[in-house]
Amino acid sequence: MDEVLRRIMSLLLLTISLPIHAGIVITGTRVIYPASKPEVSVSLTNKGKQDTLVQSWIDTGDPVISPEKIDSPFAVIPPISRVNGGKGQSLRIIYTGSQLPADRESVFWLNVLAIPPKIPENEESKSQYLKVAFQTRIKVFYRPKGLEINSDVAPSKLQWRKVAGQINITNPTPYYISVASVTWKINAKEYGIDGDMVAPFSNVTLMVKESLDDAREITFAVVNDRGAINYFNAILKSQE
Repeated sequence: MDEVLRRIMSLLLLTISLPIHAGIVITGTRVIYPASKPEVSVSLTNKGKQDTLVQSWIDTGDPVISPEKIDSPFAVIPPISRVNGGKGQSLRIIYTGSQLPADRESVFWLNVLAIPPKIPENEESKSQYLKVAFQTRIKVFYRPKGLEINSDVAPSKLQWRKVAGQINITNPTPYYISVASVTWKINAKEYGIDGDMVAPFSNVTLMVKESLDDAREITFAVVNDRGAINYFNAILKSQE
């Protein structure tokens, strides 16, 4: 039986070709859109050898809804483009002027869908192909003018509390703060959990499996405007 399975797998490997096409790369992991600018640019690079059709749009938080049904205050130009292999393409993101809060950031998502090229008929006749379209989605932060503090300082303003055995984070700043991870030590043993994005003037609760009774200080990692990681220390207070 094992020999039969091995032969079947060998035949599959010989007759099925899977040209995985993931050559489109976005420069940066997030986009900061200052309200003072009429537009911002995002660079795409085709790391592959084949030309690729790219569709780009911005959604408001629902990754499933189709682009034509999205009511977004941003336009992406060009919405559809052909990026030659080994070449680049610049996307222009333009704010259309729809009303957004002036006292805090707003967050949206830039979608870049890479559609693989059509398979030549002569190649298709020789092998079976699986065509895969790759979609990349990164955050776009719209930043109003005149916010009270600098974004680099905002993470240090987060307030950390133990609430019912979990970690509660309060963000009193006008910025979205992306907490990547949280670690702490109890009796020289280190524990850690994944973080979350905390919206302006709001709070989130992180689920913790281990006991926090003896945890006093935590170290947390934050993704900054440039996509790099900054580390901060904070006191983990008990619920009052």
